[in-house]
Amino acid sequence: MASGDNRVTAVFALGAAMYLKLYAIALPVFLALDLVWLGLVAKPFYRDRIGWMLRESPDWLPALLFYALFVAGVVFFVVAPALEKESWRHALLRGAWACSGAGPCHAPANMGRVRP
Repeated sequence: MASGDNRVTAVFALGAAMYLKLYAIALPVFLALDLVWLGLVAKPFYRDRIGWMLRESPDWLPALLFYALFVAGVVFFVVAPALEKESWRHALLRGAWACSGAGPCHAPANMGRVRP
């Protein structure tokens, strides 16, 4: 193996470690914010307006899959590029772009709350 190959491998390992660290930070923050939203803020709103559609207890698998994939996408497409450019404006614009398409992606998570 040439020394250039070792450098490429080392850079990839450092990059992967950075993404994992960002993911490990972003996932609990996202889950905490969403739990506050769903558990405290929006719960009465949902119960009053669409309570007849909601399950007695949620199916957590679709929601957890959505959260895992969504946060990975946010880290990969928004957080890491904004950190590389050192720009909160870049994060804001890329976040708006990325989240504008999140509605259809969020549908499986909604299926965990709505009766079949």
